[in-house]
Amino acid sequence: MLQRCYELKSLVSALKVLIAVMKVALVLSIFLTGYTIFSVLGSSLSSLTGESSFSSHINPDGSLSVSSALEVENGGYLDSSVYLEIRILLDGSVLASGNDHLYLRPGESGTLNIQLAIPEEDLS
Repeated sequence: MLQRCYELKSLVSALKVLIAVMKVALVLSIFLTGYTIFSVLGSSLSSLTGESSFSSHINPDGSLSVSSALEVENGGYLDSSVYLEIRILLDGSVLASGNDHLYLRPGESGTLNIQLAIPEEDLS
């Protein structure tokens, strides 16, 4: 009986240590994830504060092309996947849509390039 009680106490102690280690790992992973998210988001927003990231021109067929370039840097500690989609809406309908995707390892940077084309009949 005494042996069984000792085994249960040992098991409970081991479980307490395991739970403490898991709590530390959880807090650390939440910190690393949050830091990476805010690092990527911060670099994306800071690239918007410079010169205009949008350019446009009229194509020979009369349609309007709008392009955008957004510099993104992963200053965090985890890999990051960045997806950006831009839509131009008019009265609830989509006139043009474009998207781009980047996969960045820690310390890497890249450019999201999005091109939209608005048909001539939608411009008038």
